[in-house]
Amino acid sequence: MIAHCDFETCSVADLKKTGAAAYAQHPSTQVVCLAYTFDDEPVSIWVSGQPFPNRLAAHIARGGEFHAFNAMFEFHIWNNVLARMVSGVPALKIEQLRCVMARAAYWGLPMSLDQAGAAIGARLQKDKQGHALMLRMSKPRRLDVNGKPVWWHKEDAGKYAALQSYCMRDVEAEREIAGMLPPLPAAELEIWQMDARMNLRGRKVDTDLVRKFQKITEAETKELSADMRHVTDGAVPSVSAVAKLTEWIRSKGVSIDGVAKDDLTELLSGPLPPEVRGALFIRKEAAKTSTAKLNAMLAAACSDDRVRGLVQHYGANRTGRWAGRLVQVQNLPRPIKGVNTDLVIEQVLDGADNETIQFVHGPVLDAVSSCLRACFMASAGHVYAVCDFSAIEARVIAWLAGQQDILDVFASGADVYVYTAAKINSDDRQLGKVAVLGLGFGMGAGKFVETAWGYKITLTPERAQEVVSAWRAANKKIVQFWYDLENCVRQAIEHPANEYHLNKLTIRMGRNKLAGSLLIFLPSGRPLVYRNARLEYDGDGFQSITYDGINQYTRKWEAIRTYSGKLAENVTQAVARCLLADAMLRMEKAGLSLVASIHDEVVCEVPERFGKTAFGTMRAIMQDGPAWAKGLPLGGAGWVGKRYGKG
Repeated sequence: MIAHCDFETCSVADLKKTGAAAYAQHPSTQVVCLAYTFDDEPVSIWVSGQPFPNRLAAHIARGGEFHAFNAMFEFHIWNNVLARMVSGVPALKIEQLRCVMARAAYWGLPMSLDQAGAAIGARLQKDKQGHALMLRMSKPRRLDVNGKPVWWHKEDAGKYAALQSYCMRDVEAEREIAGMLPPLPAAELEIWQMDARMNLRGRKVDTDLVRKFQKITEAETKELSADMRHVTDGAVPSVSAVAKLTEWIRSKGVSIDGVAKDDLTELLSGPLPPEVRGALFIRKEAAKTSTAKLNAMLAAACSDDRVRGLVQHYGANRTGRWAGRLVQVQNLPRPIKGVNTDLVIEQVLDGADNETIQFVHGPVLDAVSSCLRACFMASAGHVYAVCDFSAIEARVIAWLAGQQDILDVFASGADVYVYTAAKINSDDRQLGKVAVLGLGFGMGAGKFVETAWGYKITLTPERAQEVVSAWRAANKKIVQFWYDLENCVRQAIEHPANEYHLNKLTIRMGRNKLAGSLLIFLPSGRPLVYRNARLEYDGDGFQSITYDGINQYTRKWEAIRTYSGKLAENVTQAVARCLLADAMLRMEKAGLSLVASIHDEVVCEVPERFGKTAFGTMRAIMQDGPAWAKGLPLGGAGWVGKRYGKG
């Protein structure tokens, strides 16, 4: 028997900022109602003050399955809020959970209930009015004379009844979507459960350090805003007034689209009036401010100073890679060269002011930004053991394509960047590195100029074209793999009854519940799912491979066109994710406590005396790939340290 459940809650806490774990711990958070059903039965509702349903309690007590959309939210609410409100309610275990959101993402659908239902053509669509009502009722209606919250459901019976209906409809919608999808394969369920345990452990934040950094950044931002007002004669009141800054710059005769990071870099490289250059330098300095990250750390910290729910299983829905949430640990800035982060942290904890930091370390916000990673630290008596796959995408694309010379270089331990530089008629290792990292998925010369610039390499368009041509000539198997992959995909779409094989990949159209979807089966057996795959003509009369997916810019479900290089990038990153997930499972089975997955890196928190041993185990696991990856040379590198980012 399967239980389908959905909670509606209210709190003074902001769920988007705190995440589910800290939200559930907040003393103001309470369950407004719980909708539930078993199998295909009608949906029932429970509200506070009623006896809790014995049948549901008994189902959980005996280990029955618990299905929900974003099931970890229900897990936290059940075990923290419901348990506080209802005496004797049995604990819900991770092993009982079946997350329909994870199931939707795995099978190529969006990770929101309303978008998933619309994309799959479910009968029950999201009730927009009910959703708006839920958002309103999740916050206090007002504060009483003593400043205490007054809740909507305590005063407005009509709205309370409507919210219960909305909650019941969500359960019906979740159940319908689940019924239209295949189950999550056992191998992926194991990964999801491992991810849930990892996110439940969380990572400790040095909240004392974060609060001190907050004061420092606030003071520095105030000073920069004063400088901005002075330079612009009061036209721009603060460094955050980007619209006014853009308008003021245009009034000085400078054509500008905006003051985003890329815009600033381009503008400052050319001739400018002195006052405009000064204002842009101030804006560039202020853009380094870490206030948002620091605020996010504190908002999401639980009572034990640990942030939970930092990474999202299957967050990248075309490859299955993990994505960052809350603090966005996937894009924490790297320390700036020359900044001694250990000394910065020591001095800040000792009470150093902005003037001291500026004198010793240079620009204050550079110093703070450099220390953001180190705001995560292992708990007392523990250290981080961190290990990541070395140049994993370059290894995987060569393996998938059969580019044996590159595989031999990796297997020998030689420097692939030096090897590649020689192949493109250069002795510049850095240029070889950019070529390895940038050219594996069909990048052209124009884009390569921009990519090289990001690595502080200046190339003329002519030289960039020479490099691209030389790299492609030296990596013919990889180039051919791009075009063979696109051809197989086109053939599969045109001939849905057939199955096509390309090296280690199998490509065909889906059947039954996956009819209309293109499936690319990876060496691990996991499929990449492209919904509603078809061949369509674009505005230029070119026939493109098109599918339905979430546009990474608009965040909407819409038609997406793809091509040879992008398909190769998808399967390469997906295989890298399979390798990472396999390594993480083996690390957990070896007794290591995983706390994060960041790109191709695994972070474990272990007792200090076992730090080096744990790292050795992690590296050995990463170097010894799964059976399906035979012939793929793998390498792991990393460090052991008390603070994140410090080996």
